[in-house]
Amino acid sequence: MFFPGEEPLPGTWDCRFCGEPLSELRRTGSIAAHVHQCAGQVAVADAQALTRQQDAELSDDSVRVLWCAFCEEWLSPLEDWAQHFSEHEGEAHSLIESTGYVALGRHGRPVRPQFCPFCYHDEELPWHKRLVSHEDAYHVRAHLNKLGEEQRCRCPAFPVFCGAENTMMRDELTTHLKMAHAINPGRDTRRMGSDVGGTKKRRDEGGPTGPKKKKTKRSSDEEGAARSRALAQSIMFARPRNPDTNNRLDKGGECNPIDLD
Repeated sequence: MFFPGEEPLPGTWDCRFCGEPLSELRRTGSIAAHVHQCAGQVAVADAQALTRQQDAELSDDSVRVLWCAFCEEWLSPLEDWAQHFSEHEGEAHSLIESTGYVALGRHGRPVRPQFCPFCYHDEELPWHKRLVSHEDAYHVRAHLNKLGEEQRCRCPAFPVFCGAENTMMRDELTTHLKMAHAINPGRDTRRMGSDVGGTKKRRDEGGPTGPKKKKTKRSSDEEGAARSRALAQSIMFARPRNPDTNNRLDKGGECNPIDLD
C-alpha cells in the first residue's frame, strides 16, 4: 500500500508524517494519497532547507519537488530533472513494449509508472515531462479535448508502438486508445451540456417541470475513480501552499499539487 519510507511507524496505524489515524480515512479518501501528500510536503520542507543552505536563488514558496515513479523518491529542485528521467528512457520503453502505457494498482497505489502516449512520444518535451507518471487517465482526456471536432490525426503511439496508419477523428481516436492500448480517458464532460444537474429539458420528462430524478449513491466504481484521482493529484509534483508550510507539518497540512508546466 505504501511507498518506501511512507509506512506507519512500527506498532501504529497512524500517518508517520502528521500523526493522523489512518483508520479514519477509509471512508473519506485514499490512505495512500493522504500519506503520499504528507510525504511530499516533508520533501518540500527538506528542499527548502537545502536551497537556503546552498544559497540557491529560490524563494521558499517557489520550491517544488517532483516524484520519480521509477526510483520511488522525490527529486529536489536542485537536481536536473530532465537528465534524471533521461536515464530511465530504456526502462520506460521496455515497460510500454511489454505491458503497455497503463499501470496496474495494488492496495491503493500504482505498482509501476503510467505513461501518457501523447507526452511520451512528443520529442520536443524534456524527458521529465515525457516520462513523468500520469496516474490519472483524465490527463489523456485533456489532450483529446484540444483536438478540433473535425481534426484528424494518427494515434500518438504510431509508429513506435502502434501499427494504425490511418488518421482518426477525436471520437475514433478515443475508441482506438481504449481498444488498442487499454487507455480509458473518461467521458468528454464538455458535451454533457446543461442537462448536468437536471436543468436541460428532457423529452421523456417534459423539461424542468417533469418528475425529478432521484439522487443515488455513487457506485463503487465511481468511488474508486474518485480515490484514484486523489492519488493522481498527489503523485507527481508538490510545493507548499504558502511559505509558512514548514510550521504546519505537525498539523497534518497537505502539499499542493501543481501542473507540469
